[in-house]
Amino acid sequence: MLTSNRRVVLTCLFSTCILALFFIVESTVNSKNVYVKSCGKERKLTGKSNKNTDKNKGKKISLSYKKNNVNALIPKTNSHAEDKNSQLKIQLRESVYQVLNTIWGENNIIYNLFINSHRVTKRKANPLGQIFVLEYHRITPKEGLYARSISNFKRDLERLYALGFRPVTISEYLDGKMNIPPGSSPVIITFDDSSESQFRIMDDGTIDPNSGIGIMDAFAKKHPDFPVKAVFYILPYIPFGQKKWVQKKLNLFKKWGVEVGSHTMSHKNLSKMTDEQVKWEFATSVDWMKRLGFNPRTIAVPFGVMPKNRSLLNGFFNNGKFYRFEANFRSMGRPGNPLGSSKPDYLLNFPRVIGSDDHLCLKYYLDLVEKGKVKPYVMP
Repeated sequence: MLTSNRRVVLTCLFSTCILALFFIVESTVNSKNVYVKSCGKERKLTGKSNKNTDKNKGKKISLSYKKNNVNALIPKTNSHAEDKNSQLKIQLRESVYQVLNTIWGENNIIYNLFINSHRVTKRKANPLGQIFVLEYHRITPKEGLYARSISNFKRDLERLYALGFRPVTISEYLDGKMNIPPGSSPVIITFDDSSESQFRIMDDGTIDPNSGIGIMDAFAKKHPDFPVKAVFYILPYIPFGQKKWVQKKLNLFKKWGVEVGSHTMSHKNLSKMTDEQVKWEFATSVDWMKRLGFNPRTIAVPFGVMPKNRSLLNGFFNNGKFYRFEANFRSMGRPGNPLGSSKPDYLLNFPRVIGSDDHLCLKYYLDLVEKGKVKPYVMP
């Protein structure tokens, strides 16, 4: 029989071995080359940044169309590489947490020192917390109606980061694959209308640092754990303006893993349309985005106004093809409830928080997070 002191010594040695193994494996994962298939070719991902080779540079894109026959010639590069290293590290951390919790228990000082050293915030895991989905439109020098100023948008990102928020896409949220650090809270950043101010390219081919994407890209370089992840609800037929740069912008979206969703074709009030008109708005928008090389899973109905027949969001047939949206994000609202905690159709009217300093907008809710009056979703 082991004495009490020997048990303590052996337990400490075992815990030390577990921690050492964790750091060894994590460092190995960080340096390991991962091969993934991207655009039909096998590519090697390393810790080094690779220059973006734009194979389609110089090729022209035809964006001519007719109302009922949208035949834009768009590059059809499919899928983007997923970083397997980060997912492996998260799984490794969770396994170590479980082992140490079994040995020491949640109230042990050694267990809590290890956990807190790897957590973005001191907030406890909260899978039932509220989800922040943000809504932006134009990014302009001055604040205005449907416009966030450049300085205020930068401040939004800084404050979100300081409060432990990390960006995820809607697909990552819907699929339950949010690849963010323990102790952090997911934030879904959305943009409506695909205006040029959201993504502008300069004459020399570089990204305008004062456009929405330019600001996010610069922030991501400063904070690698806050990557360029967003969802753009785009309108036809030249998203983000600048016809000659459309292809490059779309290729960068795919490189970053940025998602697009439907904002309909005409941006009109759906409640004043017939079912057939609404079907055309939805179906033609989806078909157009698929030709862009994206598979839109969600929609943001214009003005947040739902069609009279809401069941169309759940699915419908049009010209022999089936269409459906997994979620609809309305305009203006509060932080939303997490998946599984609300009615089944809740996702078809999910609220978004407007990026603004006005009452019941982003600043208001982040103030409540700081005061502990709003409890966001927190990763274990």
